[in-house]
Amino acid sequence: MRIPTLAFLILCMAGVSARAQGDFSNRLVSLPAPGATCIAVSEAAGLAVVGQRGATNHHFLVYKLNPDGSAATPPVAVSFPVPDPVKAMKVHPIGMALHPSLPLLYVWRDVEGAKPDTAEEKIVFNSFDHAMVYAITNGTLLQTNIFAKGSNFLCEQTYGLLTVDETGKRLFVPNMRDPTNKQTAIGYYDLDDKGQPVPIPVPIPGTLDGYGVSKYETQVLPRWVNVNGLRPYGTGLGMVAPNPTTVVFSASQGFGLWDTGNRRGYLGWFVISGAGDHWIIGTPSLPVVFAASVNGNLLIRIEHVDGYLTLMPRLTYVGGAAFQSRPVVIPGKPPRLAIGGTAQIFVVTLDATGKFAADAPAAIGQPAAVRALAWSPRFNRLYAAVDKAP
Repeated sequence: MRIPTLAFLILCMAGVSARAQGDFSNRLVSLPAPGATCIAVSEAAGLAVVGQRGATNHHFLVYKLNPDGSAATPPVAVSFPVPDPVKAMKVHPIGMALHPSLPLLYVWRDVEGAKPDTAEEKIVFNSFDHAMVYAITNGTLLQTNIFAKGSNFLCEQTYGLLTVDETGKRLFVPNMRDPTNKQTAIGYYDLDDKGQPVPIPVPIPGTLDGYGVSKYETQVLPRWVNVNGLRPYGTGLGMVAPNPTTVVFSASQGFGLWDTGNRRGYLGWFVISGAGDHWIIGTPSLPVVFAASVNGNLLIRIEHVDGYLTLMPRLTYVGGAAFQSRPVVIPGKPPRLAIGGTAQIFVVTLDATGKFAADAPAAIGQPAAVRALAWSPRFNRLYAAVDKAP
């Protein structure tokens, strides 16, 4: 199913206001993290975890949070295990997601130095797992699982945002690869009641019995779908999964939909001409998907019903912006949308239904680019991973 390119779009033009941010700026916690790629805040454990690219002796910075949500310093540097065959390559986390009800952190990682169709790529396929699961306990990260290895996964990707559906039953993963034709794909793992991926039965080659039936063994493998027609390169710019069966993902020039329970119309594409590459985000508090253009100033908002996009998108342009992070929704009265910039955080006011308000966006100055943002309802704070200290 392909929805024709829209003949017109509802545009809301906005410039950046230099007005004071009131008490909102007092709720901002800037976390110095050069080369930040992703962030997750565990309210229950009182931790903020920031993934980094290019750090020489670690992969995460773990900030302990004070009872009021402010950051205790200094952070603790944490590394994950890297298999010997890929130790000569650069390995870093490029996506994180928290389980909605369990103290678990899911991490997606990738390598630099494994170009397509090279010996290095084969080494990665044979020895490197992209997904890791950490239990967050007693203020520390404890690795509990590692998976997602093989030619079914792309290497050399810049972004790898993954997500868990709002019920905690499925982990949707990006940057997959159809090994038969090397085209792009996305996938998912079913999760058990402990938040771990469920093994699936796989036929054992060469084990046909007298009735032509193979024997099976169980392996931790994803279910996946080829999405090359919707996005012919890496699919790590974000996913929104309001339930276990449907997921919206960032496609080329718009939004893609995978309905995993529909055998006939399982893929949909809502085309927005000129949208370009864009991060996407959703929130349980609103039936809305938001998008922010990569290195651009375009914001998009569109409603959905159980993942199915509906009505017309609304767009706004933030004058002077060059977005550097995935947006984050800040619930409240009024709700807001925050996006990292090259030396600021842009804050866009929304109305109660998530539409862009008439107010001009605010800009909170920062000492460097803001690459990752997270909001904590419990602490009522916005956490920003900033390329250098204030």
